[in-house]
Amino acid sequence: FAHLRRRGLEKALAEAGLHLPHAAVCSVPMIDAGAAEAAAHQLLASDERPTAVFGVTDTQAIAVLKAAAARSLPVPSELSVIGFDDLPIAAYAQPALTTFDQHARESAATIAGMVTDMLDKGPASVASRLIQPEFAARASHGAAPR
Repeated sequence: FAHLRRRGLEKALAEAGLHLPHAAVCSVPMIDAGAAEAAAHQLLASDERPTAVFGVTDTQAIAVLKAAAARSLPVPSELSVIGFDDLPIAAYAQPALTTFDQHARESAATIAGMVTDMLDKGPASVASRLIQPEFAARASHGAAPR
């Protein structure tokens, strides 16, 4: 669902009168922490270094935290980092990662119920559902630097 997360980010930025420059987007495999860290280093070394980074997964956001620490870039005073998933490790990152809790267990239980309903009652018995993620504010985000 990374493309949906990106689309949501772009929509929210547009509603705020902002846009996401193509050069500000790094595409890496979702489970490749090494590639995420390399992309983060490249992003943070750019002439127009961002003041905020949104990782479409917590793993990617934690890679940005590591790259920022390696560059002695203080988070959150100079760089805000936000992830998505609320993995247990997010709370133990340095600093603790601000993220979105997608309620994975609730989602899994809902999906299991939907599959059971579909098998028992047919596909027409299953309605789409959206479980809203919840913002988990921790220590890796702050006001934009001046």
